[in-house]
Amino acid sequence: MLSKYQQIYEDLKQKIEKNEIQANTLLPSENELMNIYQSSRDTIRKSLSFLQLTFRN
Repeated sequence: MLSKYQQIYEDLKQKIEKNEIQANTLLPSENELMNIYQSSRDTIRKSLSFLQLTFRN
């Protein structure tokens, strides 16, 4: 089973890859993501850090 930050990371990554979230656009704010995923700021930040590494140019 994936940890919460991994689940969030995978969900956001999939949405970007399927163009549900457009490349080179802003993601929802940390507060919005906290509400969407019912997670702490630390968990959201960890997910975003991994996402940033994945899509780094």
